[in-house]
Amino acid sequence: MYREYEPPQTGAVRCVWTSSKVGVQRVVPDGCMDLIWNGERLHVAGPDTQAFLTEANGTTVGVRFQPGAAPGFFDIPAHAIANTRVPLDELWPKVRVHRLVDDLHEGLPGRKLLNAVYSAEPDGFADAVRKLVASNEIRGAADKLGITERHLHRKCLAKFGYGPKTLQRIMRFSSAMELVYAGKPFSDIAYEIGYSDQAHLSREVKALAGATLTKLVRDADLQEASMDDAAVRDATLYDAALHDAALHDAALHDAALRNATLDDAALRDAAIYDGTLTTRHVMTRP
Repeated sequence: MYREYEPPQTGAVRCVWTSSKVGVQRVVPDGCMDLIWNGERLHVAGPDTQAFLTEANGTTVGVRFQPGAAPGFFDIPAHAIANTRVPLDELWPKVRVHRLVDDLHEGLPGRKLLNAVYSAEPDGFADAVRKLVASNEIRGAADKLGITERHLHRKCLAKFGYGPKTLQRIMRFSSAMELVYAGKPFSDIAYEIGYSDQAHLSREVKALAGATLTKLVRDADLQEASMDDAAVRDATLYDAALHDAALHDAALHDAALRNATLDDAALRDAAIYDGTLTTRHVMTRP
């Protein structure tokens, strides 16, 4: 199962996520970089321009940064680690990483990862470019930002891992996939997001995700069904626990009644015993 949690203060962090899926997972481009803990090691996932297939084995926890926010925090240009996964100890001092790993082994990895990146700040340039992309104004972005086209391209490579046009393509794809997973008709998505038609949307999804729209939706439905099954199992276990607790309480109640009965019997026996002694004493009195 894969779940995302929005942090209380967003800023440079988009979400904290957990995944307990086993087997091959498909990670599609979204313009983001992630700090990931797989239970043994920490690594940084650079920005992707194509689908990335990874072998999952157990629970994985990650912090996903807003597009353009992570390079400044890790002090590395995004294009240097595009389409790659880099061990964190290649970017940070090993002592610092080992200390964080030891801390993560003690539990609450999501919270501790979030604490580890609390000092990350939003990037003003990246935020401005993202807004221009969202409003489909990337063509005149250099003029609006007061810089040359070459400077814009160079800064986009450093912040996002790719140039303005590729950034726009990936951000549009990411927005489209959110609507796909929300169940919106493909033709409506194509019109709303700015593709020429549904065929254009399908081609872009196949190129960037490495799979058809139908397959991605089917995989998402299977994951949703798995989550529902897990919820049913949890509810069943909860009901069973309540049932066991009720049986336990009933057993305690029965035991209390039995003890009370035994106590009453003991009192009667004691009374008879005392009475017998008394009677016997009276009977032997001269």
